[in-house]
Order: sequence, then structure tokens, then C-alpha cells
Amino acid sequence: MKQYLTIGLIVSTLTLGCKITTDAHKNTPRADHEKKESIMTIEEISKFGDIAAGDVTGDGLQDILYQDSFGNVYVFKNLGEEKFAKITDPVFKVEQGYTIGAADMSGNCFADLIVSSEDTGKIYVHYNLGDLEFEK
Repeated sequence: MKQYLTIGLIVSTLTLGCKITTDAHKNTPRADHEKKESIMTIEEISKFGDIAAGDVTGDGLQDILYQDSFGNVYVFKNLGEEKFAKITDPVFKVEQGYTIGAADMSGNCFADLIVSSEDTGKIYVHYNLGDLEFEK
């Protein structure tokens, strides 16, 4: 039986990349963006685990992180225009019972890998060092 990674979500595309402008009247940060609804099938997969989205490559586009049931975390690099390319080697390995998320916690314009453990009840942040390298 074939399984496919299908994503249905609202995609926000930042037009300013990682830079956020300030609203002059309220002195609050804001980003110009457009929203569109998108459903796409990216690639045939096996043994589905967990999924997250974040700009792990630092190019201003939201990439997809996919964790298989063995704990291997792969990146589907966003090429733009709803096209993705799978990075063939896993970028990280997590234990079973862990879930993943992505956000730029360090402020370096690269999404960091956030991992939560069902067993310990802890949340771990593995900082993105660039070039798809994460602190262990």
C-alpha cells in the first residue's frame, strides 16, 4: 500500500524574507504577506511519523520537516511555486515517542528544530547552525 505526504494548510509567504518592518504609528513589528489555500501532494513516503514547517534553509521560504516512524528527520526544501525537493539524507535523528516542530528561536533567520518527548515531558530546542546542521 502506497502512502503519500499530503498537506492541506493555509500558507503564509513572507515577502520581506526574515526582515520584519515596524509600523510607524504603533511601533509594533509587522510583516507583509499574502495568504492562499493550498493542497498538494509532495512525495510518496512510508511509515509516517510527524511533520513541521519552517524556513530551515534561510531563503525566506517555508520548508517541510518530516519525521519518519524510525525518528529520521528529513527536509523537503521549498523551491517556490509549490515545488519541493527532498534532501536525501536525514538532517537529524530523534527517539521514538518524540514529536517535532520548527521555529526561529535564536533569531538567526533559520528555523530551529523543536523536539518534545512523551517519556520525559521535556521540550528540547536544537539550534540550526546553517547548512542543515543542528546542534545535538
